[in-house]
Amino acid sequence: MLRKAKLNDLEAKMFIIKDAKASLNQLGINMWSENYPNKQEIIDDIKNENAYVYCINNKVVATFSLFYGEDPIYEKIKSGTWSSNQPYGIIKRIAIAHEERGKNIFGEIIENIALISIVKGFSSLRLDTHPDNQMMRGALEKNGFHFVGELHTDQIWSAYELVLTDYPTRLQKASLSDIPLIMRTIDDAKENLKKAGIDQWQTGYPNEETAKKDILNENSYLYYENNEFVGVVALLFGEDPLYKEIEDGAWKTEMPYCSIHRVAVAQGHLGKGIMGRIFEHTQTIATANNYHSIRIDTHPDNKSMQRALEKASFEYCGHIYLDNGGLRYAYEKPFNIESINFLLDV
Repeated sequence: MLRKAKLNDLEAKMFIIKDAKASLNQLGINMWSENYPNKQEIIDDIKNENAYVYCINNKVVATFSLFYGEDPIYEKIKSGTWSSNQPYGIIKRIAIAHEERGKNIFGEIIENIALISIVKGFSSLRLDTHPDNQMMRGALEKNGFHFVGELHTDQIWSAYELVLTDYPTRLQKASLSDIPLIMRTIDDAKENLKKAGIDQWQTGYPNEETAKKDILNENSYLYYENNEFVGVVALLFGEDPLYKEIEDGAWKTEMPYCSIHRVAVAQGHLGKGIMGRIFEHTQTIATANNYHSIRIDTHPDNKSMQRALEKASFEYCGHIYLDNGGLRYAYEKPFNIESINFLLDV
């Protein structure tokens, strides 16, 4: 799980960085000096909300910083050109705990960063590394980065870029021109519910006005796999009036949460686990923005959605009522994004 770092993650981050420096020194790669990255830089990254950690089983196993906007250092490119001058993200100070190297943690981190960056509207990711760091260069190329050219500062660096405009698996914000695609997917879902005898989405909702409102509020997302549209979801951040009251139970947390509404899988892609992957990617967005859980509701007769929610580790919490009086089962998936006691075996 990827999340923003907190000050009490500092020990974990510095431990991993120190270990990475030692590994680079053993390989004879003059990449990170004794004073870089240093503790103050990491503290500043945390305070500025640029620092992230990646956790497995509540243990910090990787650290990096992520910045958005222009960086003057990338104007010093030699013998190459960037894909565009559009806004980009910059990955810095990335390191993985030694016992997790070689397990594709790097690939999982890049996939998460790409997802977050696409949602934010950035067109590419940039990163530089030492020319002799063949392990990093290989990992970058394996995960879709391409070598752009050399950066000339106090020494020479190899510059890489990952273009996000056609990233194969992505959640991207919908635009008004996507309304026909969204409504076709919603209408197919309505028909499937009707055939299953489920009285959900059978009175005109969601309609084009609902889709338009979601887009204008920047809550509507299209989901792609292998560059093919396969689903749609509305993701709302912050308190949802619909979930203010709950009966016959209680929410799992009172911390800040996101809520999922109007989620549907495109016809022809049902039964492929896509709903679960949509849930997984919405969690990545939520945890990266310091939200502690995701809430969702469904019709009592919608057993297939209930199974999908339980498979994705959502927990039944009770029931809520819609504005029209309809009863819905309420679910929540809490995340452990609090700081973790970090102890690395050495």
